[in-house]
Amino acid sequence: MDITRRNFLKSATAALLQAALIRHSLAAGEPASATLGASPAPSTFDDLARAFAVPPHSAKPGGYWWWFNTLMNRAGITRDLSEFRAKGISEVLLVNSAAGLGGKDIPSGPPFLSDEWFDLYEFALAEAQRNEIKIGFNLCAGWCMGGPWIEKEESGRWFLQSKKEVSGPVRFSEKLPLPGNRDGYNNVKNPPGIADYIDLPLEELDYRDTAVTAIRLPDEGSAKITDEERLKALTAKSNRLDASNWTRATVIMEKPLAPFPEKPVDSPVTVDSVVDLTDKMQPDGHLEWDVPAGKWVIIRTGHRMTGSRTMLGLPGAEGLSIDWLNRAGVDAQFEHLGMRILNASKPYIGNTLVYFADDSFEDGFPNWTDNILEQFEKYRGYDAKPYLPVLAGYIVGSVEISDRFLYDYRKTVADLLADEHYTRFADLCHQHGLLVQNESAGPSRSGTMCMDGLKNLGRSDLPMGEFWLGLIYGQPEEENPKKGYRD
Repeated sequence: MDITRRNFLKSATAALLQAALIRHSLAAGEPASATLGASPAPSTFDDLARAFAVPPHSAKPGGYWWWFNTLMNRAGITRDLSEFRAKGISEVLLVNSAAGLGGKDIPSGPPFLSDEWFDLYEFALAEAQRNEIKIGFNLCAGWCMGGPWIEKEESGRWFLQSKKEVSGPVRFSEKLPLPGNRDGYNNVKNPPGIADYIDLPLEELDYRDTAVTAIRLPDEGSAKITDEERLKALTAKSNRLDASNWTRATVIMEKPLAPFPEKPVDSPVTVDSVVDLTDKMQPDGHLEWDVPAGKWVIIRTGHRMTGSRTMLGLPGAEGLSIDWLNRAGVDAQFEHLGMRILNASKPYIGNTLVYFADDSFEDGFPNWTDNILEQFEKYRGYDAKPYLPVLAGYIVGSVEISDRFLYDYRKTVADLLADEHYTRFADLCHQHGLLVQNESAGPSRSGTMCMDGLKNLGRSDLPMGEFWLGLIYGQPEEENPKKGYRD
C-alpha cells in the first residue's frame, strides 16, 4: 500500500473514531466539546483502533423497549435487560403505549403512573444499571406529546377567519360573525385523532380571537385571488393543506415554492390603507366603527384547537396534543409527566437515565398560537396585522409582497417549532441533568407542517430520523403495489 493511501485511511479511521468518541461522550453525559476537533494522539491511536474493532459495551447500539399496555413484571424486566446485554445492546428507549402496532390484543398491566407502575419503573432502572444499560424515556404515553393535563388553550391551534362586507359612510354597531369551525380546511383528510373533533361547534373548540382588520375594496379590478391556479396554491402557502402521511413532499412543496403570478385583474390593497380594528371589538365580538366611504371587508382572525390527540395513549394518560408553537405546551408536559419521572429516578439521573425523548412529529399541521403576532414581529421585524387579509386570499401591497408575507409566516411557524418546542424541551432536560433525543424532521406529517428539519435536529443532543416501508414514492396511488400495506 502506498504511503498516501495509508495516510488517507489512517485519517479516515481517526475521523470515525472521533465520531464514536463524541457519541460515547454524549451517552455518558460528558460534553462533546471536549472531543470535537481533537485528533487522537499518536500514543492512543492503536488503543482507539482496537476499541473501534472490538467496541466497548458503552459504544454498542441501542434499541426500543416497548411496554405495551404496561404489561410488565419484575421477572420480565430482568429477563429483557439481561437479554439486551447478552445481545450487545447498550441502551434502550423506554416507550409506554397502548397495544395496536402489532395487530394483536395484549392484556393490561399496572395502570401507567400508578404506584405499582412506578415500582416496576424504579426496578427497571436498578436492573439497567446492573446490566450497564442506559435508559432513555419517551415523554408521552404513546405519541406525540400530550395527555389529560394539556388544557384546550395549551393544545395545537388552527387559524380561522370570517368576513363581513359593509358599505360606508355608516356607523357599524353589531357583532361580527364567527368563523366556521372548518373555515379554509375543507380538504383536511386524516390528521391523527381529529375525526371526533374537527366538526364540533366552535364553543367546544376553544375559539379565541387574534385580530380584526378591514380593507377597502377597489372600484375596479379585484383585490382578492379568484383564479383556480393561485387558489389551489393558497392552502399550501398559508399552511392549511393537510394531505395525510402518505403525500409526496413535492405535492406540498411545489405550491409554496412557485411564486404567485400577477394577473391583469389584480388590484392590490395598499398596506397603509389596512385598518386595525382589534381594539374596537368587545370580547363578545361586538364592533363599533365609523366606516369611511366605500366598500369594505372586515376580517376577523382567530384560532381554534385542532383537536389532535395523542395516539396509542394509555388509559388515564391520553389526551390533547400540545401546542407545538408555544412553550406553554412543553412546559405543561414536563411539569405533569417529566417531573414525576425525574422524581422517581433521582439516584439514576445522568448515569442510567440519560435522556428524555420526543417522538416523531405526527400531529397534523398546527399553524397558529395565541401569541403569534408578537412572535412574528420578533422574528421578522415587522407587524403582521396589515397582512392578515392575505391569509384570506386578498392581495396586500402587491402579489409579490403578499407572497413574501406568506413565506415569512411559514418561516415564523418553523422558527416557533424549533425554538418554542425543541429548544425549550432541550433546555428543560439539560436543567435536570439529562440529554434530549428528538425525532424531529419527519418524514411523517412534516410534509404538511411548516418546519425546518435541520434546525429542529440541531436542537437535539441525539438527533434521530425514521424511514417507512409502504408507499412507493413517485407512483400514482391507484398504481401503487404497496397500497394495501399502506391502508
